Amino acid sequence: MGLDAGALDGVQLTPSEFRPIVAAIRARPGCSLLVFGCGRDSPVWEKLNAGGSTAFIEDDPHWATAAKAGLKGAPVFLVEYGTRRKQWRRLLKRPAELSLGLPEAVRSRPWDVIVVDGPAGYDDKRPGRMKSIYEASRLVARSGKIFVHDAERRVEAAYAARYLGKQRLFVEVRGAALLRGYQF
Repeated sequence: MGLDAGALDGVQLTPSEFRPIVAAIRARPGCSLLVFGCGRDSPVWEKLNAGGSTAFIEDDPHWATAAKAGLKGAPVFLVEYGTRRKQWRRLLKRPAELSLGLPEAVRSRPWDVIVVDGPAGYDDKRPGRMKSIYEASRLVARSGKIFVHDAERRVEAAYAARYLGKQRLFVEVRGAALLRGYQF
């Protein structure tokens, strides 16, 4: 993948999960990369997309601050989702309620590669990824790719099926979790 030894230490995605995303980034010189969710992998995304533009969307101020400290210049936009995972069934067919207050710097451009790995969606007290999956479907560039991590979860699977489309699924990789990639 062209990463230094140990670059993935402490990162949740496994090398097998990284590979299709790295391939998508490298296939588009000057790639515009949008990542929903900050973590220990944030500097890795920025480094992998050197020569392109990378931005992060995060709802947790702690993770936003930690990510900014490790980045060389990629912006981290702090947002408020205003949802809880337990609302997923009610919101599934209500796209008007899934819009996220994204800054103009994010909304004003198409994104070649979008990674949905946030916000937290592992229990009903968390925001869930309903809005990030919906917004990814609206922000992706023509012939762009969207990758959804933790795609084995019922909420991620339902929203990806509705807003990304099963017919667009082009890769599925099982690592620590299930990663699905969608081609637009």
